[in-house]
Amino acid sequence: MVPIKSKDFTWNIDANWSKNKNQVVSIYPGISNLLVNSFQGGVSLNAREGEAWGTLVGADYTYLNGQKVIDPKTGKYLQNPNQIIGNTTPDWIGGIRNSFSYKGFSLSFLIDMRKGGDVFSTDMYYGLSSGLYKETAVGDYRDKPIVLPGVLPDGSPNTIALSPVDNNGSMGYKTQPASAFVYDGSFIKLREASIGYMLPKSLLAGTKIYDAKISIVGRNLWIIHKNLPYADPEAMVGGGLNSYGWSIGSMPTTRDIGVNVTFKF
Repeated sequence: MVPIKSKDFTWNIDANWSKNKNQVVSIYPGISNLLVNSFQGGVSLNAREGEAWGTLVGADYTYLNGQKVIDPKTGKYLQNPNQIIGNTTPDWIGGIRNSFSYKGFSLSFLIDMRKGGDVFSTDMYYGLSSGLYKETAVGDYRDKPIVLPGVLPDGSPNTIALSPVDNNGSMGYKTQPASAFVYDGSFIKLREASIGYMLPKSLLAGTKIYDAKISIVGRNLWIIHKNLPYADPEAMVGGGLNSYGWSIGSMPTTRDIGVNVTFKF
């Protein structure tokens, strides 16, 4: 699409959008679930009949009338194993590129977006338990007994206090099920930006070069929005479908900036 086009100025917009709506219809006679990969924390990535590809299975809370149930013996949450706790398939993905040119100058930038697609963060699973993240420094988390919000199996409010020793893990895997560490993998990114200048034809007179352009190009410049804490939602360990939806120990993604020089003969 070209919203504006004049003798010296042009604005061009390119957009793309896609949605993958899928369902695992059948696998093999007698098999209704195919294990794709197993993650730390007792979470697995699956192809399960009747579900979209990428089902995440792991422990969830036990609920009573919509309230999380506390184990009266420990004061910690009762966990319900082998539950569907997410799915890695995004609702949709898309991007939009704006390109501007004025005389010999050009400017363009690409915004990438992903909506949905769950990610299990093993970083948060362990990090909140060990006190690594700033969330664990809030309030009385580290040095005073706390009472986890929820109800006892008989429906009465929980009044069982965790001691400071047990309290140290109350935000991590020692108390919370794996479902507490499943995050929405949506993001909005400034994927690429460039600025360039086309040399005037007069400077190329008498040479075999009929076009020359110099550009500064940057990629992965800015994560404008994301929901996954402390990690890039795209930086999955190992790469490929088997690791999709699993964030653990990923190295920070880099910004790449370079210079591009183009000659046409």
